[in-house]
Amino acid sequence: MPQDAQDERFMGRCFQLLKAAQGRALRVERGAAVAVRASFVKNDDQDGETNDVADKSDPPENPFADVPLRDLWDQGLEANNRYWLIRKMVLDGERQFPSQWGLPISISECSIDE
Repeated sequence: MPQDAQDERFMGRCFQLLKAAQGRALRVERGAAVAVRASFVKNDDQDGETNDVADKSDPPENPFADVPLRDLWDQGLEANNRYWLIRKMVLDGERQFPSQWGLPISISECSIDE
C-alpha cells in the first residue's frame, strides 16, 4: 500500500501541465512528456445529442495572459457543452459520470481549482 501522496505509484497518475506563473497567468511546463492515447477516451468526451444543455453562466477565470490563448480558452468553453456538465457534476459532488460517456475516470479523481 502507498504510504503517502509522494509514493512513486501515485506520482505517474497526476500531472499538472499548466503551472501558475507570476500574477495568476499560466505557463506550460517545458520538457515534460505527456503521452495521450486517442483510443483511451474513445471520443466519449465529445458532446452528445442526448446531453442536457449546460448552464454556462459561471465560467472559470481565464488563466491566460496572452490574448490569443485567452481567446482560444473562451472559444473552447463556449464550444464544449460536456465540459460544463462534467464541471457541474464535480462541483455538485455527484457520485459518478454517466456510464454512456465512457470516461476512463471517476468523479472522485476530479477536482476544480477556483
